[in-house]
Amino acid sequence: MGEVARFSVPVGFGDLLPEEVRRRERVERELLRRFSAWGYLPFVPSAVEEAKAMRALGVDEAQAFTLIGPHGEILYLRPDGTLPVVRFLKNLLPHVAAVPVRLMYAIDVFRRTNGGGERATWRQVGLELVGLSPPWGEVEVLALAEEALSLSGRRFRVAIGHAKFFPYFLEVLGVSGGRAASLHAALRERDWVRFRREAQLLDPGAREILARFLSWRGEPASVFDRLVREGPWGADLPPPVGELKAVAEHLDRIGRGGALYVDLPMLPKHAYYSGTVVEGFVEGTGVPLLVGGRYDSLLAREGEQSLPALGFAVDAGLLASLLPPPPPVPVVRILFAPERFSEAFREAEEVRRTGRVAVLETLRDVAGATVAASSVPAGFGIAESVEVRVFS
Repeated sequence: MGEVARFSVPVGFGDLLPEEVRRRERVERELLRRFSAWGYLPFVPSAVEEAKAMRALGVDEAQAFTLIGPHGEILYLRPDGTLPVVRFLKNLLPHVAAVPVRLMYAIDVFRRTNGGGERATWRQVGLELVGLSPPWGEVEVLALAEEALSLSGRRFRVAIGHAKFFPYFLEVLGVSGGRAASLHAALRERDWVRFRREAQLLDPGAREILARFLSWRGEPASVFDRLVREGPWGADLPPPVGELKAVAEHLDRIGRGGALYVDLPMLPKHAYYSGTVVEGFVEGTGVPLLVGGRYDSLLAREGEQSLPALGFAVDAGLLASLLPPPPPVPVVRILFAPERFSEAFREAEEVRRTGRVAVLETLRDVAGATVAASSVPAGFGIAESVEVRVFS
């Protein structure tokens, strides 16, 4: 007898077993419920986007899954949640009289990887807030980030930085050109060894201050105090940090600042962020579960410089993996002889009317099997509580 053919999924992709699906769906429902309570409306962007539109909005072509459209046009599978929403809003806003606009979504996103265990697709549950200026937009979005991370049931941290701080800092130090670009690239990639090596090429004063820069992270009041004492700008905080300070103070006033963490060396991976950036971490994980920030420059009405816009996305699968398994589904397993099928079917219908699950199987099909065993394959984690009824 020949071997059964085995088929694998492409690198970076995978299947979700029923228990994993149930966990993730529970996370999605709860996140969307919490966002909805703040006025966010559901939105599902297109799974396929025009490449020229996505490139104009800053998509890294090397990370995009490319398709060819029916007329030869180049298309991308949706690379994240924010950019399709921006594309939609740029078309919508000329016809919308009032802002803010609040949208939320639960979607799959796709990005090419170089292997090494990286995922090529994952589930994002996110929100986008358009039309609310700093600091009020940040206060709302960061309060919601806290609500999202609290779903883990573990200790968490909401880290904030500012996309404009490091460029401002280098300008104050008089670092420009290729040296500034190299430092910026190392910081964006969080390559601390490379960053320190590049810093060693600067004059002693700038080198000393850059060495302190990497430690400008921690509890907000402490970081702001250190910047005044250690920075090259005197008693006044740099404007980008002043924005973060205002956000932190407002969050404290409403009792939402306890998990806030200022991380000034943090730079966003996406170049389209133009202000506050945020990453959310949960105890026991080494990667952010939540990523987002302000991207005012992507949205502009006719004749205007920009339109306030910010948001974040939660890695729903990663968050779901931190939760305990969902409770088993009680299943009534009804076994029947062919001549008693009608009775068994009516029994199953009665069970389902009570809100329980009923499955029908013939006695012949389960002959030789343990009657009390679940009909669901082992490891699926769905039906561990089983009642058996027999119509023989």
